[in-house]
Amino acid sequence: MEDTLQSDLGGFSTASMTISPLIRNRIIMKEESGVSVDKIAAILQADLKSVWDAVTSLPRGIAIVDLSEDFIFVNDYMAEIIGYSKQELIGRSVLDFIDSSEIEEIQDQTSQRLEGHPSIYNVTMTHKTGECRILRVSAAPWRNADGKITGTVGIIDDVTEELAAQRALQASQERYKLLFEGAQEAITIETAEELITHANQAACELFGYSREELVGMNSRMLVAPEERSRPKHPVYKQDEGIESDVFELTVFTKAEKRIPVEISLGHLHSANQELFISFIRDISERKYHEEMQKQYERELELYTSIMRHDLSSDLQIALGYVELTLATLPEDDVKSRNRLQQSLDVGKQMANLLQTFTPTKKSNRLEIRQLLREIAEQSEKANANLTIEIEIDKSVKDTMAPSSRLLPIAFVNLFRNSAIHAGDSPTVRLTCKKKSDILEIFVSDDGPGIDPSIQERIFQKGISTRGGGLGLYLTRQIIQSLSGTIELIDPESATFKITLPV
Repeated sequence: MEDTLQSDLGGFSTASMTISPLIRNRIIMKEESGVSVDKIAAILQADLKSVWDAVTSLPRGIAIVDLSEDFIFVNDYMAEIIGYSKQELIGRSVLDFIDSSEIEEIQDQTSQRLEGHPSIYNVTMTHKTGECRILRVSAAPWRNADGKITGTVGIIDDVTEELAAQRALQASQERYKLLFEGAQEAITIETAEELITHANQAACELFGYSREELVGMNSRMLVAPEERSRPKHPVYKQDEGIESDVFELTVFTKAEKRIPVEISLGHLHSANQELFISFIRDISERKYHEEMQKQYERELELYTSIMRHDLSSDLQIALGYVELTLATLPEDDVKSRNRLQQSLDVGKQMANLLQTFTPTKKSNRLEIRQLLREIAEQSEKANANLTIEIEIDKSVKDTMAPSSRLLPIAFVNLFRNSAIHAGDSPTVRLTCKKKSDILEIFVSDDGPGIDPSIQERIFQKGISTRGGGLGLYLTRQIIQSLSGTIELIDPESATFKITLPV
């Protein structure tokens, strides 16, 4: 039978220490020498209690919890860490002192103990005063005399101030780094209420205001209207431990121009007032090139479908007229000559389409008015039965079209749809106006409207009453690649609404 020694360890419930074969042999040897087992047991028990008392009196928290997460032992220092007496802690669950968001972590740690693994982790516990303390726990399995794991023993250190000091040091280093790196950029200094107290010349030039106008202004008024409702940045609140951050937003200048910027925001430690410094960098050029790169990638994905659709459609028209004319063309056949001329115009449109895919290093942007009129003129030539009426609002004056080689194709497809489906001599009406930084373009015709059977699926690939059905699908893909939208707003007049950011 296995021998054990029982010991009351400083108030902790009775623990057992298994006597190893080596110790048992030594006890037998001592017994043979005239020393009793009881005396040896008493010596070992006294030594064990002495060691336990020494360990538990160290200025580090020591706690033992059972598998239900209940405290079954804490030393004085552990009780002091979270502000309770030992009597108040014994029998209570560890989970009573931690946030619900950390319960899963504690349970995961207990699972590791059951597998016999030690670990080190941080946990936030609530002090009796309500203050949150961050504790570093070095935990290991707690076993009974039979070697069975019955809980967890942990050595606990309060690292709240240590971690806070580390965060403060890191934030301070980041602030000074931002200060040196951003010296040539727009800089503003603000109060916790986001009121500007200082602004450099670069900030005045960026926003279009004088220094006198900027000082005293709420910095939120320099943000684009659609972004002003965003919550106050955590750096300003100072209750989440965030000292600095780098983020992007859109500013709104005195001239009502939107400019994308990157802001490095940091907390200035001032003895008299809470202040915050912002380094503001205009990233319009970067955003433009990023968007252009994304756009080119999207266009490349569409390339095969567009070439197959447009080349096939226009080429079939051109070849049909040419073959018909060549078969029946006398010298005085004006009608056939007109058809040949129309085929020639279609060929020119095809050439323009091919030109769209010619790689160029520089994008030749046009005013939206000029672009729409050129597309309308080409479409009227390519479709002899088609008339296009354009109405451009004065708000659109001097507005450049989005930089896209594919945008003309979107309108060509719309006009071609009307030429094919809107009757013998359809008239297309296009109106264009500008609201803020958004172009609104309406395209309609005087044909029979959109067939009810396809209205809800009009922009899907392959949807058409005559087969094919790729034109409007590609039109929407092109518009969406420019961050725009297209929708059917009136099926009876085949009215489409297009929005494009400019």
